[in-house]
This record gives sequence, structure tokens and C-alpha cells, in this order.
Amino acid sequence: MTTEVAEVSANPPRHVTAWLSGAIGWTAAMAPHILHHAGLLFGAALVAGATGTLLFGAIAVIAMAPMLVRLHRRTDSWIAPAAMVALMVVMFSVSRLMMG
Repeated sequence: MTTEVAEVSANPPRHVTAWLSGAIGWTAAMAPHILHHAGLLFGAALVAGATGTLLFGAIAVIAMAPMLVRLHRRTDSWIAPAAMVALMVVMFSVSRLMMG
């Protein structure tokens, strides 16, 4: 007579982590837009200036860090993550120049 013991995983289900990752990504993407409307002084002084551009550019790179690490592990090269950062910089710059 054998008994089987069910293993209990400490890791949450994949769909939970996917939803959490999506929520964090959405928040990081919407933060500049929402903060732009936070107030006249904040929007004009911080978000519209060079400081705001650098601040939100840095936030975007930090938010991309987990994706870049996964991409590096999958490709075993820093070329693909560097290309993604370059693409983000181009998109951020175009958005900044067109909107600002």
C-alpha cells in the first residue's frame, strides 16, 4: 500500500503573477499622464520640463528592468535588451517631442 503526498507549492499560480505584472506595467505607463494632471504647478514645473523628462525616462527604464533581465536570460545576449532600451528611448523621445 502506497500513500501519495500532494506537494503544496509556495509559488502563486501563473495567472496571478501575470495579472500582477500587468497591473504594475499599467501603473508605470499611466503614471506620467496622471501626474501631469496633478496640478498646475506640478505639471508645469516638473513634468513639462527637462527634470520631468529625465524622471519619467528613469522610471520607464526601472519598470523595464525585469523584462530586460528575462530577455537577456532567453537570448543569452545583451543585444536584444539593449535594442529594447533603444526602442523605448526612441518612442519616449518621439512622444515627448510630439506631446511636449
